[in-house]
Amino acid sequence: MEENLKTSEQTDEKIKDVAKKTDEEVQKSKRDFGLGIYGSKKNISLKLMDGLIAVMIVVVVLCIFFFSRNPGFRVRFNTDGGEPQIEDIKVKYDEKIPEPPEPHKKGYEFKGWYLSNGYHWDFETDTVGNDMELKAYYELSDEVLEQIDELEE
Repeated sequence: MEENLKTSEQTDEKIKDVAKKTDEEVQKSKRDFGLGIYGSKKNISLKLMDGLIAVMIVVVVLCIFFFSRNPGFRVRFNTDGGEPQIEDIKVKYDEKIPEPPEPHKKGYEFKGWYLSNGYHWDFETDTVGNDMELKAYYELSDEVLEQIDELEE
């Protein structure tokens, strides 16, 4: 009978130890949030995680605000003395520009729209990535070239 009493007391002590350890783990889990970054054995506090989540929410809200308020990028058309003059337009990032009417300049043939770096703009495939200016490019017309040839003879 005494053995049963000792075993019973030992069992009660083991139950109390397990309950105490479980309470400690519960308290610790209330303070900490899982394993740290990159497999570190150090736990991350809930306050730190709450702060990181709050910062991420603020960043997302600011991004949404900025991109919803940004009317797009300004595209200027420089006709280089040609007619008609073409109004600037606003285009969102990665959108195509609608092709403007072809400008006309006396004595010249219109050859296309170019960026300042000499790149020929293709309205069917190119998209906008920032504010920019497209400049009309002209070459002397065949009639003017013939007149120049006749004068040189």
